[in-house]
Amino acid sequence: MKIKLVFATMMILSLPGLSYAQAPLDKAKLDQFFDRLAEKNKAMGSLVITKDGNTLYARSIGYAQINGAEKKPLTAASRYRIGSITKMFTAAIVLQLIEEGKLKLTDPLDKFFPQIPNAAKITIAQLLSHRSGIPNVRREQNAQGAANTLPMTKDEHLALIVKATPDFEPDTKSLYSNSGYFVLGLIIEKATGKSYEIVLQEKVATRIGLKDTYLATGNIDIAKNESLTYFIIPGGDWKQVPETHPSILFSAGAIVSTPADLAKFIQALFDGKLISQESINQMKTMRDGEGVGMVTFPFAGKTFYGHTGGGRQLRRVAVLPAGRKTGGCLYDEREGLSGERYHERHHGHLL
Repeated sequence: MKIKLVFATMMILSLPGLSYAQAPLDKAKLDQFFDRLAEKNKAMGSLVITKDGNTLYARSIGYAQINGAEKKPLTAASRYRIGSITKMFTAAIVLQLIEEGKLKLTDPLDKFFPQIPNAAKITIAQLLSHRSGIPNVRREQNAQGAANTLPMTKDEHLALIVKATPDFEPDTKSLYSNSGYFVLGLIIEKATGKSYEIVLQEKVATRIGLKDTYLATGNIDIAKNESLTYFIIPGGDWKQVPETHPSILFSAGAIVSTPADLAKFIQALFDGKLISQESINQMKTMRDGEGVGMVTFPFAGKTFYGHTGGGRQLRRVAVLPAGRKTGGCLYDEREGLSGERYHERHHGHLL
């Protein structure tokens, strides 16, 4: 197991001798902990702890790329594919457009894509909270089993959704849907007349100063300080994980970011710098375990809000405890769990 840690509060809570309210931060214990992980070859990743927008601690262990004897060390500036944490960004953008009067939570899907099954019954609110019934779709594997590594056009992806049989009637239950958030990305593009990539920059990244956050459009690029994904072979070495092409993930999971940028994003989100308090409350309102682009993480009598991300054995979490000013993210990699199974099995007890 490889743990990519880019966090914070959850890690502080789990360290002996540190309580949530205790200060100052014991950096020596954190150094000792990460030194041990590195020494035992148990983890590679980056950690940042922030409070009130200030970095209290930053540390990286392991490598962004391993090429035989050549190894590129990870740093605090290393960029990661954040997976389904992307959904928090997508949900925030949709809520911004609702506040601007360009969309409504009650807008039916047939206003944008009437060809999708049940489009007249599905609303934007249901897409945001995984209650649309739109199933997760994927291409059939080719002879090499490499379908996920190949690019896919938006039209191809939409065609798969149109052909798919709904999982259930809209709003009768909740079931996590990457395809539903893909559709939300298309709706964002229709409502703004701009690409999702540009809207992400204008409405989120530039607005709050995220310099290392953007939509991935191609394979991981080491030259851009992007980190490859690895898992550990028991008793052996790190093995690179095949990449899912970001065109497949799009607005459901294709954003690239850093630990520092994610901490800044989630803090800005809850501080009302991106959406109104009313919209924040909508995101935090849970129904059948799902909010709007986020879930809850109960721990030690407290409630944390955020989202997990997963795929190709890479796991991430971004959270902020309710009513607090310390936020962060956790990345880990575990062999043998799909993103969907990870979300179902771990989002309630990761901390």
